[in-house]
Amino acid sequence: MGTYCKPNSRNSGFNLMLDRFEKSLRRKIRCGDLPFLGMYHTEFKSTDHLIRNKLAAHKRHHDPVAFLTDCFYRWPALFGAYLTNLLYTHYGETSTKAVYCHLEEGFGFKLSHGARRELYKSFLHVCATLRLPPTPQHTQSAYMVRLYLSQVGVPTTALPRLVKGMFAFAKEHGLPSPDDDAALIAWQQHYLAMNGAAHSAGTRAALHNDTNAYYTRWFLDTWHQKKETQPETNPFFAALEQQIAPLRAAAVLVEAALNLPSIRWDGNDYGLFLPPRDNAPWHLSLDDQPSTVYPEQDGVLFPLTAERFSRITADCTIGPVSWSDELWPGPAGNRFLVFPARGGDLIARGKLFRADQAGELGLTLDPGAYVVLSEFQPLGLPSQPFGFDPELHVTELDLRPGAEVVFRYGRAAAHFAGFHTTALSLDGAYHQPLKGRGFFQSNNCHLLIDWAGQEKENDEDRFHLVVRCETWRQTLPVDPEDDPRIHLDFEGCPTGMRQVVFELRREGHGRAEARLSALVWVGLQRVTGGAFHGAATNFVSESSENCEQRADGIGCRDRHHRTMEPAFALSDKRTLRFRFALPGLFLSLREQGAKIDAERFIPLGSECALRGETRRRLTVYYQEPAVLQLGDYLARPDFPRKGCFSVDTAAFIDAVQPGNNGLWLVPEQGPRVLLATWFHPHTVADSSVETGLNHIIWRFYPRAVMFELAAELENLITGQTTRWSGKSYEQPPGGGDEPLMRFEGETSPNRAGLYENRLILTTDDLDSGLYRVSVQGRIGSRWGLLTDARAGRETLVFVKSNKQIQPIQAAEILWAAGPPVHGEARLNRFLRLHRLLASHHAEGAWARMEPLTPLWCEELAALDPAALSDELVCQWVRECLNAGAAHAPAGWLPHWNPAAFRPHFFAQPAARYRTLLPRDRNASFSDCRNMVFQMAVWAGGDLHGLAKSGRLHPVFWGGFRNLAEAQQDAAELRGFCLARYQEAMGRLALDDTWRWLRRASWQPGEQDYLGPHHLRYALAALGRHFQRDSPGDYPYAGKALFFATQVGRALGETRAGQAHPGPDRVSFTAPAGTLFSSETPERTDQEALAPAHQLIALLAKACRWETRAQGVLEALMAQMTAASAGSPLDTRKRLGFLLYLGFDLFGFYLLFWELIFRFDHDGGRP
Repeated sequence: MGTYCKPNSRNSGFNLMLDRFEKSLRRKIRCGDLPFLGMYHTEFKSTDHLIRNKLAAHKRHHDPVAFLTDCFYRWPALFGAYLTNLLYTHYGETSTKAVYCHLEEGFGFKLSHGARRELYKSFLHVCATLRLPPTPQHTQSAYMVRLYLSQVGVPTTALPRLVKGMFAFAKEHGLPSPDDDAALIAWQQHYLAMNGAAHSAGTRAALHNDTNAYYTRWFLDTWHQKKETQPETNPFFAALEQQIAPLRAAAVLVEAALNLPSIRWDGNDYGLFLPPRDNAPWHLSLDDQPSTVYPEQDGVLFPLTAERFSRITADCTIGPVSWSDELWPGPAGNRFLVFPARGGDLIARGKLFRADQAGELGLTLDPGAYVVLSEFQPLGLPSQPFGFDPELHVTELDLRPGAEVVFRYGRAAAHFAGFHTTALSLDGAYHQPLKGRGFFQSNNCHLLIDWAGQEKENDEDRFHLVVRCETWRQTLPVDPEDDPRIHLDFEGCPTGMRQVVFELRREGHGRAEARLSALVWVGLQRVTGGAFHGAATNFVSESSENCEQRADGIGCRDRHHRTMEPAFALSDKRTLRFRFALPGLFLSLREQGAKIDAERFIPLGSECALRGETRRRLTVYYQEPAVLQLGDYLARPDFPRKGCFSVDTAAFIDAVQPGNNGLWLVPEQGPRVLLATWFHPHTVADSSVETGLNHIIWRFYPRAVMFELAAELENLITGQTTRWSGKSYEQPPGGGDEPLMRFEGETSPNRAGLYENRLILTTDDLDSGLYRVSVQGRIGSRWGLLTDARAGRETLVFVKSNKQIQPIQAAEILWAAGPPVHGEARLNRFLRLHRLLASHHAEGAWARMEPLTPLWCEELAALDPAALSDELVCQWVRECLNAGAAHAPAGWLPHWNPAAFRPHFFAQPAARYRTLLPRDRNASFSDCRNMVFQMAVWAGGDLHGLAKSGRLHPVFWGGFRNLAEAQQDAAELRGFCLARYQEAMGRLALDDTWRWLRRASWQPGEQDYLGPHHLRYALAALGRHFQRDSPGDYPYAGKALFFATQVGRALGETRAGQAHPGPDRVSFTAPAGTLFSSETPERTDQEALAPAHQLIALLAKACRWETRAQGVLEALMAQMTAASAGSPLDTRKRLGFLLYLGFDLFGFYLLFWELIFRFDHDGGRP
């Protein structure tokens, strides 16, 4: 960091002028709410030349980088906005490497690698000063460039493409109200979701981060020609002017091009809606009588009844666009037509037969007529004029000419849909079924054109066929005198599921003569060329990128999170049956595991397993207010706003009970709906064993249904032993023949004259266990084993005839006879016993489990750490710490001998810490505290007493296991001997100690927690963890690094003993880079993480000094909170994430400061 520019007689007046502009710009940034610094580019009309003159002075400066850094620190608003203005004006769609070219041109000198890092630090200071979030797009090699671009917004060179896309989107979907903030934000997010792929990553990020929809507001300002709009000062407005200039030349408002006549519902009937045209009339023909209508501010609605009008036409001329159509077809009968809600050409017509309360609606299609359904409802109709039951409904559609389309619903029929045309039809698409998948395949597909009624009016008439989808368009000239079979070639069309529209148009006419829509799958792997796959239907709208082909049909999901699964069934009549749920209620289940990550849709009322080898997540899609209920589980999702609700199925484990295992959707209005039923797979939730004189019955309830197993005890004679065996089978509704468990047992007398029943249950499911239960009692008593799968523990009980549950006073668990188990199976069996003992101790029933301690020790001794993988060892450590060690009695730990496991456990400390503290975004101080506290209890040591007395905050004990190991006599860690360091520090002073540590003659292991080689390893690990952080954790890493920078800058200039922990004669020296020479490449790579490095070293020093002076740690955290201008909770979160990324570095400094304090403060205490 350079020094600030000090005013002198030569430039003091110039600096005062910059100070004045800096103050003004800061006030505008503080009072305004623009999301990006680049949006304040208009301020440079008066200050651009001042900043360039200031930068020109670097030629007289011996260090231009330090000069530029000083400018950024003194005038952060001006120079930060100047940097973003350089990129806003010049940077476009090129790669991120071109950013430095524009910056070097604006600054006037070449930026070296070190200069770029200094510039990055300076811009971080700008963001911190102006309260702008330092949020780079991703922590990779270009994180510095992405930080600059995150404050630029949409560059000027990318604005024409954005404006052009918004203009086309507005003509198709309409405009939001400029006074409705929610509508503006929704419109911009909708545009980003639909057209985001057409823009660069920087433009998409700017639209996503523009939470107040400023780009949409600017778009509307120019659209409505507000007086305060100044297009010459805003490139966004200038780009808009180029797009709408032709329409403004015709003196017609742009809204008129969008708000065309449409059919609307007035609550009682349908009517013709004429939108306002700003003093421009609508010219209508009512019963062949011309009429001129001036709509009011909110428009005019004419009821469409046969008694009032028999024929209505409307004409409109808007600039170069001419629109004319017959709205009410007249004497042919009661016809109905539909315009899209967003405006455009007429897209549907036909006879309408309305049904009041019946469950059927028929629509007869005449030749040349067609009806199109979009998003499960006719465009222009209300979303839900009647209610629907959330059950499956069937729609049958016949594609024959002149056929009737029948729709059957639950209670009422108010929506109609269908597709039919005889003017255009597909030939070759219905002859080759694609192996039962419901698709129709043809490598040589043709389009048939019925020219009846489409003759040429004169010799100059020309026709052309338009074939288009979302991102592809093709125009073919056609002639009625030529062959009506048109060969289709989809070359250039994007592969995948596409909704293709075929339009027959006459040149010089605005509307299409005929239209056909088909679902097309382009480019299957085994078919090359212009292959056509599809079915003539229009049930899917704007969902091509979300379609998938499966063995049982097609699954489609549109942008509104509504799904249908059409099942195409080809028959002689060419009938297509569609099954979908109304009003958009459906479920999806996502499974995530080591070898699978897939999402599938499940029907309502399905049976689902709660647990398995994969993680399962249920998503409920719904649009109306409702709650989810399963036993004691209750969730209140915000369905109207989000449209869906996702929950991990593990949340249902505690709520599922026998007889009460259904997940219900309870809407605010209407009956509740059963979504799914849940069960524990191959897990005995409740069970009991009943023994009689000649039988044994084992009852279990794995799926909330009781099953009974019976085995006859033949030849039961007093004094003899009877053996019996059998297999249990699941018998759910519908049958089943897969064995769930195998059991065998014997009945024999004992010395007391009572019969002893030994039951051995064997299953392949490890969750159910592999064990033998041995109980003693009278024949006729009920004995049982209760396995509580919800709590993850087992409880031994016996049930008397009066069904009262009492604890067993003495029991013996024996492992089932069979081949010996090793490795993972042996470890899992030991963990089950460990959980059993720990659960009984936690409930205060340790006395009855004490006889099992020798068995626990025997199994522990039989484990071979060398035969276990690192993952299994870490799992064992986590189970021991979390399940048992924290509650173990004093007499239990002596049986635990960790010496046999130290070489294997301590060889991989990094992996062990990563498993003990999972790397997720919610890692906090509480997670560290709980984990490390249990480590202290397990390992023992003098710090345990400090933790129990409250003197030492246990959150920073990440390296305690190394310190505890080093305190033991003659302890060696992979060749590391503590005596060697104690001897060296006893002979040398503290300054000489640093020089001694720099020597590279000793080569320790990379995991050793002392020495320059491990410091290099720990710094490299810190960098890897920042770079390999998952995309979801990116904001946490950026905020943690920004927090370290703030705290380091605030505490770095204070004196030792005041802000830093430690004795007065042990001065704190920031260790970042002290062990490296300036020529090493590691120094350059670690400069960006230097604030995090320094803060971790400071925390380690505070922890070691807390054991000698209580209260230092709390005082330091209070200073950090004040320096970061945040809350104590924010401080804990940021520190927790830093420790979770830099565990290796933290462990090094914990032991390092402990050894220094022993030598310099404790008087060389061993």
